[in-house]
Parts: sequence; structure tokens; C-alpha cells
Amino acid sequence: MSSSLIAGKRQVHDAARMAVLAVIEAKKQELFGNFKGDMSGVEIKRDAWNAVRDKAYEVKLITDDRDYTFVRKSLWGSWKDATMVSFILDFSCFCSCVVEVDVLCVYLQNKVDNAKQTGTAGGKSCVLTEVDNKILDIIGRTSPVIVGLNVS
Repeated sequence: MSSSLIAGKRQVHDAARMAVLAVIEAKKQELFGNFKGDMSGVEIKRDAWNAVRDKAYEVKLITDDRDYTFVRKSLWGSWKDATMVSFILDFSCFCSCVVEVDVLCVYLQNKVDNAKQTGTAGGKSCVLTEVDNKILDIIGRTSPVIVGLNVS
């Protein structure tokens, strides 16, 4: 395959992801807001995730047999995790939280080392894409999920 064909497929895939992320951003309060504690809160979250699932199916990111839990856990979860790995700059704070998970620490340390190399931000794996930036906008760049709690 030529590189222009691969780049074209990546742009189409990124456009599909951006369409799904637009729905997530529009329904951010329902998806990630405070839980109300009653059944209507469960239904609101389920309906919001089903809207995201419908968009993911519409843009052909998933098949019809997938439900909203797949979208919430697998699609959104993996996109968010990949973005956070690219975004971590202060690895020492993060690694101290996951001391037992040595394999994860080594993987993330390699990603962070790559990001700190001189040149063009450490290579393709550490450059924030338009999709990464949209995910960070949804999560919030100053969210404790991203920057940690700074507890000593």
C-alpha cells in the first residue's frame, strides 16, 4: 500500500472518531456528570451512551451487535488511555501510584523518554493529534485524571 492511501484511511478513521467525540462532548454532562442516585440517573447515562453508540455505528467504527458498554469501555476507554499516555510528562508522579504494575511502568517510561527526546516532540507516538486534543478538551486538561492530585 502506498503511504498516501494509508494516510487517507487514517484521515477517514480520525474523522469518524471526531464525529463520535463530538457526540461525547455534547453529552458530557450526562455521561460524566454527578450520579443522581436514582434509576433516572442510570437511564440518563445509558441513553447518552446509546446515542454515542449509535453515532459510532453510523460512522462504521463498530458493528451492529455491539452495545453501549462496548463503546464506553473499549472505544472511549482505549482512546482516553492512549491520549493520557501521550500526555504524561511528569512520569515520576504517575509511576509512584502504580508501583506494583512494573510492566506498565516500563511501557510508560519508554513513551515518556521518547517524548522528551530532542527533535520533533519525540516521534509520531508522542505527538498529540487532533483526536488527542479533543479528548483532552472533553476530560479537561487540568482534571485530576490528567495532572494528578499532587498529594505528598
